[in-house]
Amino acid sequence: MLKVTPNLITLIEVENHLSELLGVKVDLVTYKGIKPQLKEFILREVVYL
Repeated sequence: MLKVTPNLITLIEVENHLSELLGVKVDLVTYKGIKPQLKEFILREVVYL
């Protein structure tokens, strides 16, 4: 989860870079971008780097 609001290109670049480094699919979303009905579930699984 990102607490800053990057532009779309930067968000995609960071997501792809992290996926390559970690060898797993990474989903990035800004805090404001979390859907209210999914917020509790997502915040339980957040990994801060």
